Amino acid sequence: SNAITLEFSETAAGYFRSVLDRRPRDGWEQATRLVHLHQFGQYLAYALLLDDATLANDTRELRQLAESHLASLMGMIQVVLKYGNASHHEQVDAWVAEAAHLQHSALDDADATMLSRWRRAELLYLSGVLRAKQGSNEAAVEAFRASWRLHPTADNPAREALAVHGIEVAPKR
Repeated sequence: SNAITLEFSETAAGYFRSVLDRRPRDGWEQATRLVHLHQFGQYLAYALLLDDATLANDTRELRQLAESHLASLMGMIQVVLKYGNASHHEQVDAWVAEAAHLQHSALDDADATMLSRWRRAELLYLSGVLRAKQGSNEAAVEAFRASWRLHPTADNPAREALAVHGIEVAPKR
């Protein structure tokens, strides 16, 4: 079976809150913090997707906290786009808008490292995936092109997404 089981842990919830509040002392702590926040965002997205009202209720406050942090929000967007269905599109749309807002407001924040060209391109790509799932192919292609312009390298999945729409692009060398 491909089913997963998730359990709520107050200890894990406390750790997530502490990671959110912690201000890193150096680049290593910052990178580790962002990875943990991203992974916790993924956990929260899986909790949302499971048909478990108790788990959804137990993680509601944590999801609200995660929605205020770019790394956690990106983790939630990725999981719900990959495993969710059309009933989740409205939520993902709101998260994409909030992530874009957080990107703009974080320029003076300690998490500015999340605003690398790749991270901004990743959000544009995810926005394109959402638009494609909603049947808005023109908007999807526009988002994929914007992602590609920002980060034109072979590791940008927008390249493959554009190819699906019949648009070939070459990575910068």
